[in-house]
Amino acid sequence: MTAVDGQSFLGLHLAGKNLRVIEAENNAGRVAVRSVSERLFQTPFDLRVIGAEESIPAFAGAINQILDQKSIRTTTAALALDRRMLLFKKIKIDRGLSETQIRDQIEWEIEQLLIVPRSNYNIGHERLGGYGNQYERLLIAAIRKDVIRYLNDIFVRTPLTLKTVDIDLMASIRALYASEGKRPDMLSALVDFNEYGIDLTLIKDGKYAASTEMSVQSGLGSRVPEGGAEQIAKAISDELNQLIDHLSDELVSKSIESIYLSGDQADVEVIPHLQGLQETADIRFADPFENFSLYLEAETDALVKNKPEKFLATAGMIV
Repeated sequence: MTAVDGQSFLGLHLAGKNLRVIEAENNAGRVAVRSVSERLFQTPFDLRVIGAEESIPAFAGAINQILDQKSIRTTTAALALDRRMLLFKKIKIDRGLSETQIRDQIEWEIEQLLIVPRSNYNIGHERLGGYGNQYERLLIAAIRKDVIRYLNDIFVRTPLTLKTVDIDLMASIRALYASEGKRPDMLSALVDFNEYGIDLTLIKDGKYAASTEMSVQSGLGSRVPEGGAEQIAKAISDELNQLIDHLSDELVSKSIESIYLSGDQADVEVIPHLQGLQETADIRFADPFENFSLYLEAETDALVKNKPEKFLATAGMIV
């Protein structure tokens, strides 16, 4: 999201029981973070809650509490949704197609993806760059219209105008490479630990390449169990290697340069085990705030100092 100099705006991330918010402003052409916040819901925000009118006041109330607590006066917001709230697929198209031809191919691909009428969905796409000399890559995404209506019913109870809705994995990639001077890795990976399990995303030249979701036992929700870190690291490495194998015709190198850990449950104990399996990779926690200026309140906030990786997708909505 862009803003005129001095204008403030909000990035939000809704995923499961978590709401995260970053307040930022455009300061001389550079994004400056004013505050960060989070709230826990009693009811997860997922597809099962869509249409439940009785839950709307709680979701809206959590947003309003953050606005009041942080004295936020902006009315413009951009929202990242958990990837499980949307359907998405990477496709390749011939180079040189007209916009009409591209739209026609997207519609055909979407028809193959959906099991309910196309009219029930809003469709979007993002270009991912070249695929050899003949093709381009696109990520297409479909979100149910009743999800959008439910979001509108929530935000109408707040002072905010929802300008943008995006998928959190794309927001996370934007945040990783928000720094103008940062060179995208030829091949990197994002490993997101969350209440549903572990989400893995391969990133090629700073763009989405492939992803998968891996379920884990609920014990991960509090702490990696004794002896569990090694097993989890092996499972992560195996899944990443499978993704790489599926992309073999797109990759010049199959060596991962960087692995970024993010999410609520990311645990440092996984790193040494994963490092032994992915020897070429620089493995570290994602820190989206290193790419932004920080006002004093944000700079001294324990959320920024201790768990910045939780805010990766949120940060992607302010760039």
